[in-house]
Amino acid sequence: LDRHLTVELTGTALDASTAGQPLPQRPAHEVMLAIDWAPRDAFDLRAELRHVGPARDLAPDGRLARLSPGTEVNLRGRLPVARIVKAPLSVTAAVDNALNGLVTPQLGLPLPGRTVRLGLMLGG
Repeated sequence: LDRHLTVELTGTALDASTAGQPLPQRPAHEVMLAIDWAPRDAFDLRAELRHVGPARDLAPDGRLARLSPGTEVNLRGRLPVARIVKAPLSVTAAVDNALNGLVTPQLGLPLPGRTVRLGLMLGG
């Protein structure tokens, strides 16, 4: 949208079937909308909304089971705090699946719930 504000929209749609059977463990679609705000080199904030469409998987009895779609919100931040030689040192934070949504691309193995990470980044 401008030098410091970026909007991204990505997506995929999948229709892969064999003899009328959908491909297991593959969502019908995925869509992601991201907004990234990075004014100058002061800081960088990013928010992502990711929707994973319904999928199918084989149940223990061999039948196809329909898995519900799921949505997650991911947040990222970076704040430069110092310089080491000529490389910037930043504090980073990330929250994946901030709303703790249930995303199940396969039976019995949902994606992790809310995950929080803190770190340091040198360079970049």
